[in-house]
Amino acid sequence: MAQIGSFVPCEEARISIFREIFARFNSVESVTVPQSSFQLDLSQMGTILRRAGPSSLVLIDEFGKGTSPASGIALLVAALKQIASCGATTICTTHFLEIFSMNLLTDGESGVKAHQMTVQIPETDAQLPYPLFRLRDGVASSSAGLACAQMAGLKPTILERATEIVQATRDRTQVRPLTEILRDSLHFSEDRKSAIIHFVRTEWEEATSDDVETLLSLMHRG
Repeated sequence: MAQIGSFVPCEEARISIFREIFARFNSVESVTVPQSSFQLDLSQMGTILRRAGPSSLVLIDEFGKGTSPASGIALLVAALKQIASCGATTICTTHFLEIFSMNLLTDGESGVKAHQMTVQIPETDAQLPYPLFRLRDGVASSSAGLACAQMAGLKPTILERATEIVQATRDRTQVRPLTEILRDSLHFSEDRKSAIIHFVRTEWEEATSDDVETLLSLMHRG
C-alpha cells in the first residue's frame, strides 16, 4: 500500500520494496473476450508464474473456484509451490481448507504461514454471528459459510438442511433424502388426503359440477 502511495493504517510498519506487484483477483467477463471467468483466472495466473521473481509481490484471491474442488485445489497448490520456489512474497486468500487438512501444504514449512480471519459464533440461535475483523495465526477449522448464510438472512429450514448435509459429509454417511424429510414434516388431515385423492383420480376434462363441489367441500373441511 505504501509503495503505490496509499495510506497505511498502522502506527509503524516494516515495508519491503518490490519491483513488481502481480494480482490474481476476480476477473471481469466481457462479450469481446471469448473466455470464461475461470479461463481468465488461469491466464492471469499463467502471467504470474512466468514473470514473478524474488523482488515480486503476488496477491492471489480465491483462485481455483471456477472448476471442481479437486481441480481447483490441485491447481492452487501447484501454483503456490511454483511461486514459492522463485522467492516471491505471496499473499493468498482461499476457502480451500483441504490444502492443509490433506497435508498438501504445511503451516510453518517451506515459507508457508497460515492466518485466519476470526468470526464470533454465538452460543444461542437467538443471536447472529458477526466478523471480528481480526487476523490471527493458524489454519481455520471452518469457513463459517453457514454463519455467513445466517447473517445474510437465509431461512432456518435451509440452514438446518445445509447443516445436516455438512454433518453427513463429515461423518461420511448418507444424506437423508429431502422427500423423507418432507414426509416427516407434513401432516395432512384425513379430509385433505381425501381431497388430494379425489383431485388425482378425477378426469377434470369430463368433470361434473358434483366433482367440483366434492373437491371444494373436502378442501374446506380440511
